[in-house]
Amino acid sequence: MNMKKICFSIGSILAGILCLNSCQNAAPYEDMLYFTGTESSVVKRISTEDPTSIGLSVTASCKVESEVTVNTEVNAAKVEEYNKKEGTSYKLLPENTYKFSSTELKIEQGEHVSKSLELTIQNLDKFEPEVTYLLPVSIVQVQGGGLSVLEASRTVYIIVSKPLRTYAANISNRYFKIPFEKHPSSLKLSQLSYEARVCVNRFQQYSPYISTVMGIEGHFNFRFGDVTIKPNQIQIAGDGVETTVPTELVAGKWYHLAAVFDAATVKIYVNGKLEISKATTAPWIDLRDEQKSRGFYIGRSEGGRPLNGSISEVRVWNKALTAKEIVNNMCGVNPLADGLLAYWRINEGEGNIIHDVTGHGWDAECQGWGNLQWISNVRCPNE
Repeated sequence: MNMKKICFSIGSILAGILCLNSCQNAAPYEDMLYFTGTESSVVKRISTEDPTSIGLSVTASCKVESEVTVNTEVNAAKVEEYNKKEGTSYKLLPENTYKFSSTELKIEQGEHVSKSLELTIQNLDKFEPEVTYLLPVSIVQVQGGGLSVLEASRTVYIIVSKPLRTYAANISNRYFKIPFEKHPSSLKLSQLSYEARVCVNRFQQYSPYISTVMGIEGHFNFRFGDVTIKPNQIQIAGDGVETTVPTELVAGKWYHLAAVFDAATVKIYVNGKLEISKATTAPWIDLRDEQKSRGFYIGRSEGGRPLNGSISEVRVWNKALTAKEIVNNMCGVNPLADGLLAYWRINEGEGNIIHDVTGHGWDAECQGWGNLQWISNVRCPNE
């Protein structure tokens, strides 16, 4: 049922379709009440370093004939329910870090949307480092109007986080070799995912116009550019898996990039948004690269093709990440998460070694020209 349906009278059904403004005359359907904007998503995200406010309001599916009063409250029990459903580990937003201007909303006679209450996020110094919080707000009582609450939109989930400020590595003219060929068991994977946060200083200006993010040349390589595409288009290259995002990215901007393979399709996400999904003919990807002997690199491929830019949050998974997993973990993930084969946060801030925080031992030392250059105060998410 459309939450914003048009109300019909009995007479209009017999005579034709005639829209009325009164909720009382809606015979064929039951008129509903819901948090405004939850038709598309029940989630609102706030990432801030300073106190900030958002508005919350409720909407009726048609204009009300008498005043409707709606009471709301924080529903702490919904945190565990949400985490279980979405695979997250958010904590309830502490009481001393938010305040409501009111818990009551009113839809005036003849209107269908209430005025907004104000939710203020405050005392951000009380936030725990790298913790994401959840504030579920539910409709608990409705008086007047004879309206029912749309259950799917009874609760709005407000995800609150303080942006991370961390280091990243400028790997221009530098790279990392990851010796997956030394893995003691087979790495022929029917499911594989790559992730990285990348900021390109300058896309390649000369043929073959390739800037490598990570992977194995000719097998499953995540890179920008080629002779057949523009230098600022991200793609997966390799036999049977070639997939290119049509959108052109820009230099000087941080992106979260993810590539997902499941032996049926290759998907590429940019900042958590699915940009392309394409069928593949490859039954597996061999990270040990036993046949081609080209090796797995970060920031290089085929003896060159470097990335002129900075990088952090590089991950390799032996599973096909879901869209939710990608969106929820762009700035960091539990190093002990199931399926995480290798994870370099690249936030050391000094030295030439990046550490695999999974404990699997895939630490890597910078190779190329000169020492690794570190960039401080890199924000995630970007805004």
